[in-house]
Amino acid sequence: MTEMLINNKIPHNKKRNVGLIYEFFSRYITRALLDSREEDIKKAKILIRKHFNKSTDLYKELRLFKTLKETKVSNREAAIRLIEKVKTLSATQSQSRLDLEKTSLIHEINQTLNDSNFFNQNVEDYKLYGSIQILLNSWRGHEINENISAVFHFEELLIEQMLSPKQEEHNASATTSNPSSGGEEVNRLVVDIMINKINEKFDSLNEEQKRIITLYALQEDNTEARKELGFIFENLKSSINGIVLNEQNNETRQKLDEIKTMINNDYNDIRNLNDDTVTFYLGMSKLEKELANG
Repeated sequence: MTEMLINNKIPHNKKRNVGLIYEFFSRYITRALLDSREEDIKKAKILIRKHFNKSTDLYKELRLFKTLKETKVSNREAAIRLIEKVKTLSATQSQSRLDLEKTSLIHEINQTLNDSNFFNQNVEDYKLYGSIQILLNSWRGHEINENISAVFHFEELLIEQMLSPKQEEHNASATTSNPSSGGEEVNRLVVDIMINKINEKFDSLNEEQKRIITLYALQEDNTEARKELGFIFENLKSSINGIVLNEQNNETRQKLDEIKTMINNDYNDIRNLNDDTVTFYLGMSKLEKELANG
């Protein structure tokens, strides 16, 4: 799985690239969500919680990787200062411990997820992913069998990335820039994936819809999140039922009566949540706002 960057001279192993591993997990969970493979989602979440908790060097390396990849600055001097700071922090990590942790993770991915294509995926900005990982390895004293010009090349590529305009994102949310712990990391991952998934059904998401998705990702292990989600759904039911009662247009009233029936029958029990129920109430959130605004 070792590949070469820069004129086939610099070796790079994508199985040991922390940024790519995280991206591969994201795609795996995305496919599982779309296919409603709940058990596979649980398996992936367990692996992330285990291998990316605060006590692991993988977690620390992922934070450094994300800082380099996602940070935007206004001038070259700021980019250089940030790189120097990450370089210093990276040098405090043990390459041998990271190698052991990655070996363990690769083994468990192969044994647990049963996906022969997990590591065989095309990734946009692959060269940037590879450059960052090679730099992190180099800053920890891991030789790359090339002269200093190779490191300079990768650092220049990174500076260009930091200075490039930030692309607009449709899914403003609690994102994954700085993971806090294994549990929070996987929750943020699922939130981002679900927002992308739901964006395929809705042109854009309002703030309440984003909150619903965040709470849904958290509710499995968080009683307060589950209570707040239930409160939002109950409010939506009450609000839409009230709108139906006050609707004067017969044609509109008839259509709303059908929705009211679905709310009070098919989607009335919100104790056992699933993707279908949450998607329904995401639609109700959008409808309620549209009706309230006339």
